[in-house]
Amino acid sequence: MILRPLLLGAVVVVTLGGLQAASAAPPSTPGDVTEASDGDDGGDVAPEPPPEPEPCVFDHDSASRAVTDAYADLARVYRTRVPGPTGEVLLRRRLDALLARLVDVEAFCEQVLREMWVAASPEQRARWREAMDHMLRNRYLRGFEGPNQHLIRVLRSTVSCHTAAVRVALSRDGSRDKRVVDVELGHQSGDWRVFDVTLDGVSLVRTWRSRFLRIFRDGGLDAVDAQMRLLGERYRERPDDDF
Repeated sequence: MILRPLLLGAVVVVTLGGLQAASAAPPSTPGDVTEASDGDDGGDVAPEPPPEPEPCVFDHDSASRAVTDAYADLARVYRTRVPGPTGEVLLRRRLDALLARLVDVEAFCEQVLREMWVAASPEQRARWREAMDHMLRNRYLRGFEGPNQHLIRVLRSTVSCHTAAVRVALSRDGSRDKRVVDVELGHQSGDWRVFDVTLDGVSLVRTWRSRFLRIFRDGGLDAVDAQMRLLGERYRERPDDDF
C-alpha cells in the first residue's frame, strides 16, 4: 500500500526551573563549562501518528469489473501468442507479468500461514513467498484456462469495505456447460487484487492452510521451511508442473 507522507512538526518541550531555584543557583565563573550529551536536543520529539486507513470502497461493481477486465487481459495475451517454442517462452513471460499485477501473494501467504508467517524470519518469508507465487500462477492459469475460448459472466458480487467476493461462470460460446469460479479480492492503493480462488468448490487458501498447519503441528517452523524449500526447488526444475 502506498501511503501519502504526513508532515509533522517537532514539538520541543523545555522545562524551566522556578525563579527561586534560578536565583539560588551559584553564579557561573569563566572557567565553568556545561557539556551537553550527544544527541540531546533538550526535549522530546512527538511520535509519528499511525497511517490513515484506506477509505472503504463504495462502488460495489468495481470488484466484478476488476475480475472481468483481468479475464479479458488474459484472453488478449492468449490471442496474440506466437507459435513455436519461442512463442511459449514469450507467452509465459507475459502471463507472469500480468499475474504479478493481479495476484496479491503477500495476502495469500498471510491467510494461509498466519502464525507461521508472523514467526518466520525475513529470509524465510522471501523464500516462502517465491514458492507460493509460483504455485498461485500455475493454479490460476489452470483455473482460468483458455480465456480466449470462453465467455465470462458475473453471477454474484459483494463488497465489504476492503474485501470482495465475486462469483463468475466460464463457458464456451454456444455450450450449456459452465465452470463456476469464486474469486476473493482485497483492495489496496486503488486496485483490486486476487488473494484466493475457489475452483470446483475447493478454496486454495483453505487447502494450503490445512496442509501447512498439519506440517507445522508435526514439525514446527523448521518443517514448514523445509517443505517450502522443496516446493521451490521443484518449481525451479519444472516450472509448469503442479505439486
